[in-house]
Amino acid sequence: MAKTIQEHITHTEPTHEPADDTQHESENEQPCEHRYNTPDKEIEAIIRLDADWRHYHSVKRIVESREAWSISQTEGWLADGEDPDYPVLHIWPAWEYAAMWLDSKPELVNMGYAIQCLSLSKLMLNVLPMLDTEHMYLGSFYLPDDPGIIISTTEWKARVDGLMQEWYG
Repeated sequence: MAKTIQEHITHTEPTHEPADDTQHESENEQPCEHRYNTPDKEIEAIIRLDADWRHYHSVKRIVESREAWSISQTEGWLADGEDPDYPVLHIWPAWEYAAMWLDSKPELVNMGYAIQCLSLSKLMLNVLPMLDTEHMYLGSFYLPDDPGIIISTTEWKARVDGLMQEWYG
């Protein structure tokens, strides 16, 4: 039997990484925590969008909230995909969407996978370079019955950089 959405949530401890002079590092950035609940009406509206619009919403929301959500277990992040030559790390803009997807995968729940938050700075400074090294992609905003889009880390980073430049100069 699948766990409830709340039981899927795990949290990362704040990391004390060396300061970096990139625009993504912020000394005011709070560690990831379950501090925001997406309104039901917003969830209903967003899941009706096609994959491209969900992706667009996802990037904006991740930049705005400075956090993304993915799936992990003690051995690490879930990296899967329909094509073994193109493994993907799934990301979502809010815990509710990640939990919705994970609830549709009881085999992953039974293996101990849970949703976990990634700060935007950790994603940009640590995870994306690791994905590049491993020749992996991002799976943006998958739904149980509707795959999201697969995007290269370079393209995803460029979209984030573009929004950061547009919004913050």
